[in-house]
Amino acid sequence: MMVDTASVFLSLAGVFLLYLFCKVFLKPLGWLFRLFLSCLLGGAGLWTANFLLGALGWHLAINPLNCMIAGVLGIPGVVLARILSLIL
Repeated sequence: MMVDTASVFLSLAGVFLLYLFCKVFLKPLGWLFRLFLSCLLGGAGLWTANFLLGALGWHLAINPLNCMIAGVLGIPGVVLARILSLIL
């Protein structure tokens, strides 16, 4: 079986392009996955806050924006979402 230099060159170029493709697209996908996970945890935090403080009349809407704020900022994010709900 004869292997010519063009086949070797094209195979190496394909591997290099696959490496570049993975390098370019995996990092943003990792950021999006972490943001999605933070939103899920923020929603769980908002649900917990509504459950525990609902008797005091302290309710927050569980929507994507509030979940993102609470997920990224944590407890200060829940307080910020409450302040924003009072202002708006």
